[in-house]
Amino acid sequence: MKKVMLLSVMVMFLFSCSNKSKVEKNVKEYLRQNLLNFSSYDPVEFGDLQINYTHYPDTPEGDSLFKKMNSYKFDIDDLNNMRYDYVEWHKYTNKQINDSIKKMTIKYESIKNIFNYKDQHFKEIPNGYWISHKFRCADKGGDMDIRYYHFILDDDFNVLKME
Repeated sequence: MKKVMLLSVMVMFLFSCSNKSKVEKNVKEYLRQNLLNFSSYDPVEFGDLQINYTHYPDTPEGDSLFKKMNSYKFDIDDLNNMRYDYVEWHKYTNKQINDSIKKMTIKYESIKNIFNYKDQHFKEIPNGYWISHKFRCADKGGDMDIRYYHFILDDDFNVLKME
């Protein structure tokens, strides 16, 4: 039994090492294509390969609710500004504006509660990988600079973007 466990740990270690070397190669290739002066590139360190998870706000439903919630919030702010700054130039009375603010606040709070509930109960979905990387390279002026980025990877360890 101990031999089987040891063998499985060794296989996982070798698999992760081969993945990490593939990731490092792909990151370097991405930098070769995207750095202004790749000839000055000097790797300092790579972090551990991590699983990237999709969170509720990143889903289409979460994004849609978030935008709707913010839309109500902006409308409420606009009405508040109208009430205090421009009411004498508009055809709306303070009562009409206050009633609209109350209705929009109820809708805003309702959507906010739904969003927060779904966000708290969302089961994260594995969605590719990410790795951190620190390196030196020359900036536009030619001065050496240390940079630290996260690289977002797909399931085949290809770089999608750097943040």
